[in-house]
Amino acid sequence: MSDTPDSPDTHTGSGDAPEAPGRVEGGATEGGAPQSPAPQPQQPSTARYAPPQLPSEPVQPQYAPQPGSAQPQYAPQQEQHPQYAQQPGSPVYTAPYQTGRQAGEPRPPKKGLSTGAIIGIVAGAAALLLLFVGGLVWLLIPSAPGGSGGGDAARSPEQTVEQYLQALSDADAEAATALLASPRDSPLLTQEMLEASQELAPITDIEVDPESVVEDEYGDLSVSASFKVGDEAVTRDFSLYESSDGWTLLDGTTSMSLASFSGLDPTVNGAEVSEDYADVFIGGYEIGLGSDYFELPDGGMVVLATFDDASNIHELKPALTEAATQKYRELVRASLNECLAMKTLATPCTRDLSGTFSDGAVPVEGTATRTLTAEGDAALSALKPEPSMTQPQVVSSHDTIVISTTLEADKDGMRGTGEVLLGGGVLSPSVDFGKETPSVTWD
Repeated sequence: MSDTPDSPDTHTGSGDAPEAPGRVEGGATEGGAPQSPAPQPQQPSTARYAPPQLPSEPVQPQYAPQPGSAQPQYAPQQEQHPQYAQQPGSPVYTAPYQTGRQAGEPRPPKKGLSTGAIIGIVAGAAALLLLFVGGLVWLLIPSAPGGSGGGDAARSPEQTVEQYLQALSDADAEAATALLASPRDSPLLTQEMLEASQELAPITDIEVDPESVVEDEYGDLSVSASFKVGDEAVTRDFSLYESSDGWTLLDGTTSMSLASFSGLDPTVNGAEVSEDYADVFIGGYEIGLGSDYFELPDGGMVVLATFDDASNIHELKPALTEAATQKYRELVRASLNECLAMKTLATPCTRDLSGTFSDGAVPVEGTATRTLTAEGDAALSALKPEPSMTQPQVVSSHDTIVISTTLEADKDGMRGTGEVLLGGGVLSPSVDFGKETPSVTWD
């Protein structure tokens, strides 16, 4: 929003100072004989406007699988032999204590096991055999999908994804969060937020592809699902891993960036958010702004279903309302009129005219006269303010506002009045609508 950054040049008019007649175009001397002034080197003294730098553009968490529960172990049981009590009524014999057998006395016959003892031994051996075989069979049977620890052991990875999407569709935040591997502490993962997102863009038509299950080298799985979020059809993969609680989702949520609304007091589905980044459930979200001067396209509505959808928020660029745009133009015009009334070589709204012009003339302080041209007046009435990328509450315009400037200058001991042809243009006006009383600054 400035003239070409060259050194000021002048187009001089007729002089009117009696002690030193002014120089006219063509350079007449006091004696009347025309002389050509010697060319002087140009000395530029103007600044250049540098537009604001675009900010560089906010890593998905990784989780280590939890160890599964240990296999049950069994301690061997002690074998117990049957014992038999003395039958009532049977005679009891006591023999005298003897230290040996009499010579020639026959050896007594050996006594075998009773029938009851034999039966007890056989029964105990059979029980041990059954215990061994039963334990071996239990070890050989593969465990059902879903882990060996607590949780729903019968829930497959595909069922886990379907249950999660159904929990979102039912606006059941507790059931949905229970299926996430490690929910982050996000102020937006709440029951109220999920209910609002489902009202804006309900999740329907859930289908999980059982043929899409893929296992990676770490044992984690990928499952593909298709569904609709409002009117938007979505197909995406979900990553899962197996823990003691069964299959859980690693990426069931997505991320929302609010950095581009910093300073504008953004809200999400009516809730105030102080963080620049937050995790959210899959669904629809409406971004609002706490400033009456700004608005967002499409009412700030955005659908977030994958991590790639973060770019949808960056497309929600805040802009001044029509009323705020008109206020910006009025503030700039009032500030410019006040600035152009100054006679100084340097003003807050124009480039400095101090120094030496290209023809060697030196401008005289306090003699500058600046006037808004018809072209500049039209541009002033149609300024197009744009928010800053890093400070959206600060807006500026880069339209060119043309003015004419005349001043007095001394050259070779003579003073004349001339018009500045190059340099001395109007700077870029900025207004900070984040302040209680917005005002104009010139850059």
